[in-house]
Amino acid sequence: MRNLFPLLLFLAACSDAPPTTPETRPVENPNAGNTAIYDVDPDDPYEIDARSFLDLTPGAPVAASKYLIDEGIMDTGDGEAHLYYIHGDRNDTLGYLLLKPGDELIGDIHIKSPDVVTTNGIRVGVTHGELKERLGKLTYSEAIYGNAILASTDGMSYQLEFYRPDSFGPLPEVPDDTQVTEIIIPR
Repeated sequence: MRNLFPLLLFLAACSDAPPTTPETRPVENPNAGNTAIYDVDPDDPYEIDARSFLDLTPGAPVAASKYLIDEGIMDTGDGEAHLYYIHGDRNDTLGYLLLKPGDELIGDIHIKSPDVVTTNGIRVGVTHGELKERLGKLTYSEAIYGNAILASTDGMSYQLEFYRPDSFGPLPEVPDDTQVTEIIIPR
């Protein structure tokens, strides 16, 4: 057993493969899991600009988009809503659109992936405190489906991982460490 350790060291030293360290390992998606608030980086795979995302704009025809792959139904608690999932270039699910029955125009665009960033550097996973720091004054309301709290400014809404305990009275104070779970571009 004592002679095995030097042999292993000798074999490792003779290997012609370069060592892999966190700095030399190939990274397929450099922003995976990155929820830091920072200015938009050229490596960010997807960006929301003004009032659109990819080739999706609220009010535009649904059929015109190549990024909407799967149709589905979502249970809203008040019934069912027709939706389309938004897929990116790597066939990853970035979010979804909700449509009113019989409507073929893009409604609200819901982004759920941290790979998507706004022009202000906001992405899913940033905290409410970072959101206030970056965007300033926010207005608050309750989400249409469920009882999550939305923070809104400049025509964009950010669903927070904070739920109203009941539907009576004023909205509760949202803690600064509450995370953004969705970015919503409203119709």
